[in-house]
Amino acid sequence: MKIIRETFEGDYTADEPTAIYGMVTGSVTVNSRLELNGIVNGDFTVHSAGDAKVRGIVNGMVINEGGNLEVYGIVNKDVLEIAGKTFIHPDAKIGPPSNQMPRGFHR
Repeated sequence: MKIIRETFEGDYTADEPTAIYGMVTGSVTVNSRLELNGIVNGDFTVHSAGDAKVRGIVNGMVINEGGNLEVYGIVNKDVLEIAGKTFIHPDAKIGPPSNQMPRGFHR
């Protein structure tokens, strides 16, 4: 498994199992397995071959385009499910910090 513990400048595409403990300054695209425990400053997109767990912070949109997505952390915009399976833990925070509301559902 590839581990990112520092700041990754720009966009990152996970084509192999990856764990992010640091920060990605751009967007993240998930084509494999990814565990986010750090921060993504852009959007976070899960493709059909992707399997992602968001335990950290995403400052952009989280978009599921056909993979498996679990959200436990903070998403400062919104979560969009186009296809695939999406689970949002009841303790997850979705939306701008000023009006974050916990919500939980499983599709």
